[in-house]
Amino acid sequence: MAHRIVLLGPPGCGKGTYAKYLAPLLNANHVSTGDLIRTEINKQTPLGLKFMDHNRRGTLAPDDLIFSLMNPILECSGSFILDGFPRTISQAKILQDICPVNRILFISMRKDVLIKKSIARRLCRECNISFNLADICEPNFHMPAVLPNKTTCITRRCIDRLVQREVLPCLLNVYSLLHTNIMFYSI
Repeated sequence: MAHRIVLLGPPGCGKGTYAKYLAPLLNANHVSTGDLIRTEINKQTPLGLKFMDHNRRGTLAPDDLIFSLMNPILECSGSFILDGFPRTISQAKILQDICPVNRILFISMRKDVLIKKSIARRLCRECNISFNLADICEPNFHMPAVLPNKTTCITRRCIDRLVQREVLPCLLNVYSLLHTNIMFYSI
């Protein structure tokens, strides 16, 4: 049986981290829309320039732009974990028509912790690998830092190329408005 999983949650809650751990266990591809978008932006493709415009304005990209990126990936069958997609009810409906999903996991996190994690996010411009310097320890809750290790940037000698990922507080606000609706839509 193919594992077709969607991870939902606000930016910075750990969707990508969980997906990276789950993907090899389930023999599934981890598909991060954020990583795909950053790759397009870094390559300065026509698609990437459109995404860059939305990033600068702090708005979510429209469905047609997202699907121009996601369609080639979704059309192939097999197991996957989607991280950061779908973000809207219309995207969820289209996803279900293209490639039915069999699991949805919603990751929630307090806003103050999201802000701490967002401020500590780092991205290697060379490898396009994300890290997080925050080590959040609270009673009954520990979210350790995700740091470069021997299999990431350190061995590629690009550790000095880590930059702070853009923190867009308005995206948290946009997400807050959208997530209630998508949570109650049954895929």
